[in-house]
Amino acid sequence: MPPLKLITVSNMTYINVLTVCELLETIKKQYLDTPIALVMETMHATSIVRW
Repeated sequence: MPPLKLITVSNMTYINVLTVCELLETIKKQYLDTPIALVMETMHATSIVRW
């Protein structure tokens, strides 16, 4: 299993759908054919996204 890696994007305001899309595009470029699992946490809920 490859080591875990933290990938971040940031902006000067707040996180919105465009920020999430930017993060997903960044991840996609680094892991083109590799199955990955994302854990996305907010103050209100935690979501697990797989693709």
